[in-house]
Amino acid sequence: MTKLKGPHAWQFYFLYTIVDLYSRKVVGWMVAERENAKHAKRLFREVCRRERADSRQLIVHSDRGSTMTSLTLGLLFSSLGIVKSLSRPRVSNDNAFVESLFKTLKYRQLYPKRFYSLDEAQKYMREFFSWYNTEHYHSGVCHLTPHAVHSGLAASILKSRQAVADTAYAKSPRAVCKWSAKGMRIAHYCLAQWTARKRRRKDRLTLVSHAVSELSEQSGNLDYVSNRYFEIVHPMGVFEIVERAQRIMGYP
Repeated sequence: MTKLKGPHAWQFYFLYTIVDLYSRKVVGWMVAERENAKHAKRLFREVCRRERADSRQLIVHSDRGSTMTSLTLGLLFSSLGIVKSLSRPRVSNDNAFVESLFKTLKYRQLYPKRFYSLDEAQKYMREFFSWYNTEHYHSGVCHLTPHAVHSGLAASILKSRQAVADTAYAKSPRAVCKWSAKGMRIAHYCLAQWTARKRRRKDRLTLVSHAVSELSEQSGNLDYVSNRYFEIVHPMGVFEIVERAQRIMGYP
């Protein structure tokens, strides 16, 4: 579930979403004016009926929000034989698949700043989820649409893609090999840059840590040094901190 900005700064609409983890298809959604366990209960019941799913084989994973941990929803899962899975408390990636979906939703260029009515929010979500399920090529399922994977068409689509690739290779193998080699070089370059960036960041943090330790040894007052260090960290950037640490430790 996520919040959608309403017509006023203090008003929100609540978007309930159910995603099939295998195909990444949004099998059910609802926009409501308030957060309520009864809305989630009705949505789960409708999705199980529409998808004709055997509820005794279902596992529902969610965060530890008040709606998902409510007694109303717990009794529904118990009556349908659904196994409930909850994430660890106080973690940022509590439901990464749904959070990725919400980022795709809210980072679209067509996403409005506010929804001025419940009908407007429902209309936009209806169009978005239709596009997401049938037209959006998802990177988590081999760049297939969620609807294609959910409907069992993935194998035939991948087979036709491979046939096109084989035909292109048969016509011009050198061009295909050259393109593949170039792609590998780009991938290796990106990996090397990312590794070097991580190493540089680690070196900077180590340098700052050594500088703070040396300051504490010189002054003999660790509390003062810690407070002074945090005064430096907050208003200054990483490069300024490293330069100051280098001057303290005598680096050129």
